[in-house]
Amino acid sequence: MEYTGTGGATSVGHGLSAAPEWMLFKDKGNSTNWRVYHTSMGGITKYMLLNSSAAVATASMWGSPTASAFIIGGTGYEVNESGNNYIAYCWHGVDGFSKFGIYTGNGNTNGPFVYTGFKPAWIMFKQTNSTADWFIMDSGRGKINTQVYRLKANT
Repeated sequence: MEYTGTGGATSVGHGLSAAPEWMLFKDKGNSTNWRVYHTSMGGITKYMLLNSSAAVATASMWGSPTASAFIIGGTGYEVNESGNNYIAYCWHGVDGFSKFGIYTGNGNTNGPFVYTGFKPAWIMFKQTNSTADWFIMDSGRGKINTQVYRLKANT
């Protein structure tokens, strides 16, 4: 979804059939951060940066998304500067296709089992309470050992 910043609180239609659970925002014309919203981070004032390894931070840049729109706040925070052009990618879970959530690590080499209801072809994850990379793993590369072929969104 593309939109133009207004500098004031507004809603932008996202075209989904349900409220987004995960959203990425980027100012198309400037070297700014990719702002990340996820419903599991602890409220609408929480965000992360896709191009950073930083932990969850706090700011009032958006409101709770609805089934028809996402809400962006006033000027600042790289999501709503007046006249700037933005791109927003929005997703919600679809049974058997996509799943968004949170899990707690257990310190085990194999990690905890996270039930999705299907076999994921693409997974993205990041530790939220500490500095850590954004890891992306997929089933399309490294048919023998997918652990070898990781991508890091922030690097």
